[in-house]
Amino acid sequence: MKKLLGIVVLGLLLSGCDNFDKKYPTKLFGIEILDNVNSYKISDQDLTIKDGSKREYTDTWLISDRKIRFNESSNFANYSIEIDKNLKVVDVSGYIYFKEERDNFKNKCEKRRDDFLKGVSKLHNFPFRNFKNKYFINHRGSSEKKTTYTDRKYIIFKKNNEELILASSCVYSHKEHNVWQRFSYWIEVYDYTKERMMGNMKEIKKLKNEMIKFDFTGL
Repeated sequence: MKKLLGIVVLGLLLSGCDNFDKKYPTKLFGIEILDNVNSYKISDQDLTIKDGSKREYTDTWLISDRKIRFNESSNFANYSIEIDKNLKVVDVSGYIYFKEERDNFKNKCEKRRDDFLKGVSKLHNFPFRNFKNKYFINHRGSSEKKTTYTDRKYIIFKKNNEELILASSCVYSHKEHNVWQRFSYWIEVYDYTKERMMGNMKEIKKLKNEMIKFDFTGL
């Protein structure tokens, strides 16, 4: 019996089920995922969904950093959360924009993102290799209808039977002769991530620098 139990345990470890036991962070920038939004309000008046802006592909509302107390990081310049209709925090995000000239593009975002996640994994004592990688192209892009490319590293795990995604992305777009890069770090209820991906993102096998440098907008 002990031998059989040992085989079962080993099988679970090899299958990746250890993601349910790892102590991945569930609090980003001072905000605990799945908490009530009013635990972090700035004003004395309670927030409602009317204080946010409805998201396009999910039944959630975006609340800006002007209404929420964040523990700000020097790695990011902007912060936001998303809530559901029950005022539960379902997404916490930090992000920053920067640009490189297209002809001299070195993909600063990728290095910055990977160095950051190595620090996160060391801080929380889990291997950096636990982050998986996916790449996407989005022909709808921003409100300006520009093509964007996404390089995402992520971990999917559970908290109180709720499936969550901890992720960091580099999102690339073109403006004039520059490649704009959006470096973000976020945690979200995974169901909402899947809905957003179905709405406007197409997965691709690889995203190389030469592809990022080419603007597919309008093609």
